[in-house]
Amino acid sequence: KVSYLNIKNTIEDSNNPFLEDISIFDVYLGKDLEKNKKSYSISLLFQNPEKTLTDKVVDKQVLKIFELLESKFNVSLRDGELNKN
Repeated sequence: KVSYLNIKNTIEDSNNPFLEDISIFDVYLGKDLEKNKKSYSISLLFQNPEKTLTDKVVDKQVLKIFELLESKFNVSLRDGELNKN
């Protein structure tokens, strides 16, 4: 019952210093998901105008966003895992 707009607004309200853009590129409803669940594929664009962002910095920002969404909406990853280093 969580809409993409709720997710997007929550991410925008997180005041991430490097986040430039958020967009959705897929919504999946199908046999691989539990009933009444949907999977959003979201693209996050990070940028620092002063220096190149490292993978470690971006991974940390993505993890913060995921943990925020996880606590607020009980989201989970459909596949894979996030780098927590």
